[in-house]
Amino acid sequence: MASTTVSAAPGTARTTAACGYREEYPFTYWYNCRSTNVKIRVDVLAYPDYDYCTLPGDNLLDSGSTRTRGAREIGGC
Repeated sequence: MASTTVSAAPGTARTTAACGYREEYPFTYWYNCRSTNVKIRVDVLAYPDYDYCTLPGDNLLDSGSTRTRGAREIGGC
């Protein structure tokens, strides 16, 4: 899904994150574009995958690690 531009302050603009999973080394995020909570399944290297209920907006999944490999939406929560 495409990014959207919103006004941050007069004369400036900032780009919001695209919906879904993203990596910004060393962090991983899930951007929930919906107005309700969404449950996701996080794919983790060498550890069990886990489910996480995300709030609308940006959600930090992991920091300072490279073990998170992706995530997908699995329903509501």
